Amino acid sequence: GDLEGQVVLVNFWATWCPPCRWEMPGFQRTYEAYRDQGFTILGLSRDRTGRRVVQEFLDEYGITYPVAMEPPGAAAAFGGISAMPTSFLIDRQGRIRHTVRGYFSETALDQAVRRLLAEEEVAR
Repeated sequence: GDLEGQVVLVNFWATWCPPCRWEMPGFQRTYEAYRDQGFTILGLSRDRTGRRVVQEFLDEYGITYPVAMEPPGAAAAFGGISAMPTSFLIDRQGRIRHTVRGYFSETALDQAVRRLLAEEEVAR
């Protein structure tokens, strides 16, 4: 409900996942560039070692977008997670528009977010 009307990237990740670590700095830059235009990221950590390990990782990497521990049933709600990381880019109407299994490059994310934000502005 809090994310209604925004373009949202839902990212399933873990601190032990190298491609997750590689993509997160680009996610952070994209978040900073477009958050005032209606874009946000929700990182869902699949770590089982606890919130402290995740918070230390976020602090070390300078990640400020919202991150939570993956709640029960979250992966199933997206049809299951078969690769790490997995990201879902959701438009303002709540439709999944892009699914990326594995590394999501900053360039590809930036282009997709710009397209969705522009598309949605025209429709508003």
